[in-house]
Amino acid sequence: MRRSTEGDLKIEREWRTSLKQLVDDQQQQVATLQAENDAWREKCLKLDSLEQDYEQMKRKCSDYELSLEEIGAQLRE
Repeated sequence: MRRSTEGDLKIEREWRTSLKQLVDDQQQQVATLQAENDAWREKCLKLDSLEQDYEQMKRKCSDYELSLEEIGAQLRE
């Protein structure tokens, strides 16, 4: 009976060690994925900012082109 119990305890220890390693691996993977997610979130915020800057510059460029066309029309007259 003692051998059986010792064998069971050994198997249980191995099982716990295996599960602990699995949990540790998964926690590391979660940490890695969270870091990647944070990096993507920062990139998305930067992209949004750049898109806003682009639209603002596009409007300015359009306004400048309109002004140049008006000046050109005045110079022709």
